[in-house]
Order: sequence, then structure tokens, then C-alpha cells
Amino acid sequence: MVDYALARLNMVESQIRTNKVTDPALINAFDTIPRELFVPKSKRGIAYVDEALEVGAGRYMLEPMVLARLLQAALPKPGDVALDVACGTGYATVVLSKLVSVVVGVEEEQSLVDSGNANLEALAIDNAAIVNGPLAQGYGKQAPYDVILIDGGVETVPQKLFDELADGGRL
Repeated sequence: MVDYALARLNMVESQIRTNKVTDPALINAFDTIPRELFVPKSKRGIAYVDEALEVGAGRYMLEPMVLARLLQAALPKPGDVALDVACGTGYATVVLSKLVSVVVGVEEEQSLVDSGNANLEALAIDNAAIVNGPLAQGYGKQAPYDVILIDGGVETVPQKLFDELADGGRL
């Protein structure tokens, strides 16, 4: 049986801290959020490896170090409103929820939206929601956003996301 708490500690100490992630609140979020809940049961044993993990419907969860570096660069802070685009099962949404006041995750695959909202409920996260919609459209109802995270690689950032960014916001 996997000791998830130990695996999580090892992830933080060997993948995140060693890769120039220094923000204490961000490190604490990674240290306390059970990443294994956000992957299919068949992959829970490898939930803490430094690899992108498929979560379903051809969507992947970013490597812990990559996500940590992206979030540190975005400078999320209390009082910020954040958008998590292509949020999958909601792991990055939950990490952001520990750093900002409100987070909206957008996912176009309904099964992942359902899974992500179940994860939010299971962890009693009340400052985040995951909605179904086209990724390139963001979620204008909650805009403007201080932080927009795109959970994956894109050739170009859709103009709509720039339009939803607050003055001084970070993407």
C-alpha cells in the first residue's frame, strides 16, 4: 500500500523545493493537497511522480514541478480572482484555491468537470468551482481575472483570455 503522505512529502522536497520554488504558501498547498484524488484509481500509485499524468479524455495533469514553477511565476495572492483553463480534474484549481480568494476552473469535457467538482466537494473547497465550456472562451461571467493559468501547452493564447485579464493581471 502506498503511503501517500510520504509520497507527497517526497514530491515537495525533491521536485518542488529543489527547482527554485520558494513561496511558502505555494509549497504548503502542494504539501497538503492529496494529488492522488485527482488521477484515475489505476494511477494513484504514481500520482506523485514528476510526469504529466493522463486524467481522462486525452487530458493530462501537469508535472508537479512545472505547475509549481508556473504558479510561482504568476504571483497569486490573497484577494486575487483566478481562472484555471483546461483544469481537468481540478488539481491546479485546488492549489490556486489555497492562494487566492476565488478560482474558476474551465473544462470542456463534462466527465472531468463532474470529477473535478466532486474533488472540490470532497475537500470542502468553497472558494472554487469548475464549469463546462470551450477553453478558448475562458469564463467571462467572473472576469476580470488577476491570474489566468493555462493547464497545458498552446500555440497561441486566445484573445478572449487576454480580454478577461484584469489590468496588471498575470497569464
